[in-house]
Amino acid sequence: MSPQETAGQKFRNVREKLGLQYRDVEEASHQIAARLRNEEFAILISRLSDIEHRGTVPSIYRLYTLSAVYKLDYGEILRWYGVPGPDFGHDSGTNENGFRM
Repeated sequence: MSPQETAGQKFRNVREKLGLQYRDVEEASHQIAARLRNEEFAILISRLSDIEHRGTVPSIYRLYTLSAVYKLDYGEILRWYGVPGPDFGHDSGTNENGFRM
């Protein structure tokens, strides 16, 4: 995957490399949603198309599902969207009142 690819293009490339159709991803997502008893994990075909082609950013639930179905590291997917890795560094410091941020 080239660094110039959008997250949606990366998802599409992984899906195609795995030989999955939209319907396969939708069905797998419904199984995950049922197992976790939360429909937020389900991904409809129209939403998957929007993620791949329109730059729609999936919810954290759908990111989890895509990570599971595509066998991708969750942290890697977050980085596709510009979210830094788990080393929070300065972002986990305290504010001027001494409260942890």
